[in-house]
Amino acid sequence: MMRKLAKLEYVWLDGNEEKRIRSKTRYISIDFGDEDDPMPFDGVMQQIPQWSFDGSSTNQADGSSSDLIIKPIRFFGNPFSARQPNSISYIVLCEVFNPDDSPHESNMRAKLRENLNELEDPNDIWFGVEQEYVFMNSSSVSGWPEEGEPEAQGNYYCGIGGDVITNAHRQVVETHAHFCIQSGINLNGTNAEVMKSQWEYQIGPASAISCADQLWVSRYILDRLAEVRDMSISYDPKPVDGDWNGSGCHINFSNRFMREHGGKDYIDSVCETLKENHDKHIKVYGIGTDKRLTGKHETASIKDFTWEELDRGSSIRIPSATINNDYKGHLEDRRPSANIDPYEAFLAIVESVSSVKQEALAVSE
Repeated sequence: MMRKLAKLEYVWLDGNEEKRIRSKTRYISIDFGDEDDPMPFDGVMQQIPQWSFDGSSTNQADGSSSDLIIKPIRFFGNPFSARQPNSISYIVLCEVFNPDDSPHESNMRAKLRENLNELEDPNDIWFGVEQEYVFMNSSSVSGWPEEGEPEAQGNYYCGIGGDVITNAHRQVVETHAHFCIQSGINLNGTNAEVMKSQWEYQIGPASAISCADQLWVSRYILDRLAEVRDMSISYDPKPVDGDWNGSGCHINFSNRFMREHGGKDYIDSVCETLKENHDKHIKVYGIGTDKRLTGKHETASIKDFTWEELDRGSSIRIPSATINNDYKGHLEDRRPSANIDPYEAFLAIVESVSSVKQEALAVSE
């Protein structure tokens, strides 16, 4: 038997309107089996105990009855801990439950999971995300002049050189990508964005639950890395007023029918359904989305719903890869803001797209 001391970073989502990640650390001994017969994933997972926390301090309970439960549901490698021969460390993603074992009302992962389990194929819909964010110092943008603003947008997007890029930011971006990949997160790209000190990374494609899990843990890693340099990360949809781009979390999605059959008529049917549910989606597409969706700075107005081929100023963009493949592939929803809860946002898309898929299959049969 091979036992190791495990450092477990429990992470979960609080009950704030704009959800934040909370964490605390536990050290336990875990059986990893033998070198020739290592313990399978499920065997390790079963040894990670559930824990409790003070829900009154996370906007999830009253002080008179504040104990809530965090249940481990997935673990990732912990890149912040140096590997030792007799120890190991994990980031343990958890769901929040009430003491009676019912999911807490803030637990949108449970609601997404329940909805997916009602589908014939819970993994039918795939997601990818483009997470934008801004580096901050206290309440000001990191890398901006102490007074006034930097030069106008134009050279920052995918920019190179010290006149447009802050070296400390690029170092965090590179380390974040490395740490995410090391942890088992499918991060597949990064780039500087349109506003100075604004960056983006991409995750996916993956099933709904997996993609949302990876996005939350990737944010945790990014926030931790910013701590090291006394910076913070802003996911605010419009961190700076004026002629500056806001920050989104564009959602790329497809189901099997869209990937394998597709067709312009089907794409239009999906977009028509999304149009009918526009207000419902906007409610779960981030706090302060109205500040970003103005019809300017590569957005459609929050008052309108549009879909266009290639157009980054539309609500739904039909990418060239889909068009050039006989309208088989994926769509990009450009409405979601950087601070979305992906569990909630994905749930809205799953509900809308699943209904269209059923209708299309009925017609094709």
